[in-house]
Amino acid sequence: MKYCLDTNIIIYAINGRYPQIEEHFRHIPSQNILIPAIVVSEIEYGASKSNDYERTIGIYRRFIEAFKVVPFDDKMAVNYGRIRADLEKRGEVIGPNDMLIAATSVACGSVLVTNNVAEFNGYSVAAKPPIRRNGNRLTGDRKPQIFSIVRRSRLPGVA
Repeated sequence: MKYCLDTNIIIYAINGRYPQIEEHFRHIPSQNILIPAIVVSEIEYGASKSNDYERTIGIYRRFIEAFKVVPFDDKMAVNYGRIRADLEKRGEVIGPNDMLIAATSVACGSVLVTNNVAEFNGYSVAAKPPIRRNGNRLTGDRKPQIFSIVRRSRLPGVA
């Protein structure tokens, strides 16, 4: 099984905020962990806003280089267009980057690893929160399920 990492999971892993995430990574071969190119661009954006770009981006690059970065391709572009059109028809909105990440995960046939379940529930997917929420605070009070599953889209023609 392949796993596609969302930006928030990479941040949590690097910050050591939830050791359970790192524990899960240890049991998965690195070639089965994918990072969408759009996630790399989000990390670049965040590092560009930091006070010490070189140090920040260096930390993230060391993490990212251990896994396969998935470039955005034609199949993902088709998935994105269909997901976006379906959402608009239903009057639902999610962030454009999240649509690109979802299109990448679907095209790769991977499990999307995210803590941003609310965004990804908008388009025919089943996802469980990887980390329990207590009010607005993320907690690790119970052994969380880190890997939220985003099933292949049920949209016609989306692979």
